[in-house]
Amino acid sequence: MMLELLDLKKIQKENPTIFDKTIDWLKTLTLKLDFTEGNSFAKFVKRNLELKYPYTVFILYDSSLNEVVGITSIVPDDQDVGKENNLDGFWIAGVNIKREFRNKGYGKILFKNIDDYLSNLKINSLRVNLFTNNPHALKIYEGSGFKPIGLKVIRGNEERAVYSKYYNK
Repeated sequence: MMLELLDLKKIQKENPTIFDKTIDWLKTLTLKLDFTEGNSFAKFVKRNLELKYPYTVFILYDSSLNEVVGITSIVPDDQDVGKENNLDGFWIAGVNIKREFRNKGYGKILFKNIDDYLSNLKINSLRVNLFTNNPHALKIYEGSGFKPIGLKVIRGNEERAVYSKYYNK
């Protein structure tokens, strides 16, 4: 296993094959199995790639398998939840691990890499919009020091809780 955290913006230019693999995988996602719909998620990721630094999209890539394992975006706001509720900071959005790699610790590895990246940015705060019905994600965020701020958000027919972690405060 040779895991790397890769910036999808750079990969788009430097290795279009990995980029295309990533987008093709995203299009296969379903609400039932992945908590997101593939085509809209692929569009979401492509929009995030247009944002300026330090906003970006990262993939967890296993070079020994030549496989994308997971993905997440760092964005200025996730679905305008922050703007609507006067919340500042960065957001982690669109975290997803490929089905065949789930429940094997890859989510923790991806999140640890993102957590380290954000810590090194010397930002003041980061907030996460988290599906409350995803116990695996909840465990990873809480294990990384994120705390609920008591805000519940309804999106579609699902309730989400907003979790926060402060860096370099």
